[in-house]
Amino acid sequence: MTYKKLTDKEWLEIGNQSKKVKKELYKLMDLSYGKMPVKIADILFRSGKELENFNMKAESRMFEEGSSLSTDVFFGEPAKGSQKVWNDERWD
Repeated sequence: MTYKKLTDKEWLEIGNQSKKVKKELYKLMDLSYGKMPVKIADILFRSGKELENFNMKAESRMFEEGSSLSTDVFFGEPAKGSQKVWNDERWD
């Protein structure tokens, strides 16, 4: 199947949503660990690993498509001095 090439704006939207999911997943982990059986709480840990796997593969795809964006899209906040600032509308 052929997929359309995503714009930088679309990549930023996907990356930002992934960061939101990660943040909420970690909140859920904090609420669950030590309060539920490990067998249940570990489901969240595995989910986090799958989200990281998604981020790595999506980032690779982004670069394959020739995007000029950096790894900031999927991993962490932009580096100091980066063109993209955290409160920039593209990151909201």
